Amino acid sequence: MLTVTLIRAAGVWSLVVLAVFCPVIFLSPSVAPEARVVSAMMLGSLVLWIGGCGALMWRHRGAVVAWLRALPLPEAPKFVLAATALACVEEAITTLMTNLAPLFGGTRGVEGIVNATNYFHVVLLHSVVTFVPAFAAWAWLLRRHAFTPAQVFLIYGFTGTLGEAVFVRPDALLAGYWIFVYGLFVWLPACAMRRPPAQRAVRLRHVALALLLPIVAALPVAAVAIAVDAALGLPHIGA
Repeated sequence: MLTVTLIRAAGVWSLVVLAVFCPVIFLSPSVAPEARVVSAMMLGSLVLWIGGCGALMWRHRGAVVAWLRALPLPEAPKFVLAATALACVEEAITTLMTNLAPLFGGTRGVEGIVNATNYFHVVLLHSVVTFVPAFAAWAWLLRRHAFTPAQVFLIYGFTGTLGEAVFVRPDALLAGYWIFVYGLFVWLPACAMRRPPAQRAVRLRHVALALLLPIVAALPVAAVAIAVDAALGLPHIGA
């Protein structure tokens, strides 16, 4: 019950943040045009991913869970594959928004909410590739501890928010919507994952482990991806 209350509070806070800052960003003459373009891209991504895809997941959750459970794969790899597929969908949306820069008054390849206009560059060297070990960490956790799908949603949502704040944009901690961006990667896979009947009850130390372990697991992969990206010399937005 507490978990659901916290998720609802994050949702309300997200709407408050958007309601307060969107008029300032889009109507104030003091805001730089580049910032307005990027904000429009982000708003479009939130509407499509959280509002659109999130609503579809909720409405069809029973059918999706039944389909995932019917797949002839071990539970942990199935969880990782399902979460990775959802992350790829979200990054398809953000890459699309970045490529639509002219629609928002910007220039393609100059402003963006991801690092590149090429989808495969984004997912293989910047984003999804670093999520996979984090999803593997969660699959390991779910085999041992009785986290509910709502707890997985909230904890990984906060992990993603923390990662955004540390590595990308410090103001991410103020925007509750990042919890939904990341939480939707793992919620349905957690609903579908069959788990052993005997699992440890979730304690505070397990929550701390679940919050930090995905970040620790992702760091080596992120380092390799950054090195490969630099070696290839691929074009970057803002470079």
